[in-house]
Amino acid sequence: MKDAAAHDVALAYSPVVIGPLTLRNRFVKSATNEGMSPDGVPSRQLVQFHADMAAGGVGLTTLAYCAVSTQGCTLPNQICLDRATLPHLRALTDAVHAKGGAVSAQVTHGGCFTFTKVPGQSRPLSASGGSNKIGLMSGQYLKRQMNAADMERIAAEFARGAQLAREAGFDAVEIHMGHGYLLSQFLSPLYNKRNDLYGGTLDNRLRFPREVLRRVLDAVGEDLAVICKYSMVEGARGGNGGLLNSMAVFIPLMTQKGRPSRVSLFIVHEVASAGLVLAHLLAGQVIEFLCIARQIESSDGWHPVGAVVEQTGLNETVLLVQIGQGFGQFR
Repeated sequence: MKDAAAHDVALAYSPVVIGPLTLRNRFVKSATNEGMSPDGVPSRQLVQFHADMAAGGVGLTTLAYCAVSTQGCTLPNQICLDRATLPHLRALTDAVHAKGGAVSAQVTHGGCFTFTKVPGQSRPLSASGGSNKIGLMSGQYLKRQMNAADMERIAAEFARGAQLAREAGFDAVEIHMGHGYLLSQFLSPLYNKRNDLYGGTLDNRLRFPREVLRRVLDAVGEDLAVICKYSMVEGARGGNGGLLNSMAVFIPLMTQKGRPSRVSLFIVHEVASAGLVLAHLLAGQVIEFLCIARQIESSDGWHPVGAVVEQTGLNETVLLVQIGQGFGQFR
């Protein structure tokens, strides 16, 4: 056990390759809301916060909640990826790079998970229409089911947001597919009640998020590391859950039409009690399994990492340490 622990510690400080990006070590500052972007602009305090992360030795720090449009904002004062914000974002990426670190932009659309009202929009968009429980706090009691035109527009906004992130100097983009935001609303059977090609089976529920992934890969996949973040376990009856089934089914379906052969892709699985799990895909095949726990807990019980590796076709276990919200324990 001591030898294994020593190996893990040494490995945590070794470089790791994510697509076109090489990190100096495997410490990642996760995306968390620091509340330091008044009027949607990164403040000097936020720039310093991420620069300090890099100065402290983190390999990759993540700027959270960068909305791809004003319609996609969840919170007041949320950063929006637009041309007016680019100089402020460039100041942040320059500050991180000056300290030897890399920086990722988390790109997102809130869908009906929003506390803001968009002028001219009576109901926020979601995978399905009907009552909007989260809207009780903002007076938006109903949500509208997205149509084909909505999907085309928002997929293009994700691609454009990724391009703006590249222009601002980011080394990676993290597509937020978890935590109840728009793409998560398509993935979740709790939100997604559609009876067309975008609802029902997991393959159908993945259709729109997979299209967003494809657009982002087409836009920046040759230049930036592309990360997808999704919630494996929703913690509610009828929601997504079950580690082995989720990984074994989700990964092949997600990448089937995501064109991963052109770029490495990280799928991020958050597990409530055990922190972060990532599956690294290269040339269409999963080649690495990164985790910060020797056992992983999900709604169907505890699983040794080796069992997960066997179920999902992963052939190598390596270590990644996440710092911030969702940080887990070594077990």
